[in-house]
Amino acid sequence: MVDYTIALARNFSARHSFPQKEGTEGLPHPHEYRLEIQLRGEELDQNGYLVDLDEIDRLLGEVLARYTDVFLNDLPEFSDIPPSLENFSPLLCRAFSGSLNAPRSKRLP
Repeated sequence: MVDYTIALARNFSARHSFPQKEGTEGLPHPHEYRLEIQLRGEELDQNGYLVDLDEIDRLLGEVLARYTDVFLNDLPEFSDIPPSLENFSPLLCRAFSGSLNAPRSKRLP
């Protein structure tokens, strides 16, 4: 059985702070992030696509438009949780996968 993989990565920047911490981490500061989306599946569509790369690119742009060059602490999704990478990553994943129409792509746990 063949396993197809398609991936797309984007770099973006955002700012955050951890007010409870002393030093530079307690002050607003920027980070450069790299988000990579990787999809896998065993079946291609009639065009030979697992998922249309243009669709992935468009959705990724829509998701990242919300977070690029913003102060993450000001967003409602971080009102109850700190804007750490550990909390940010699942938010990005859910935002992307919630918009993606990829019936041939496997959902990973």
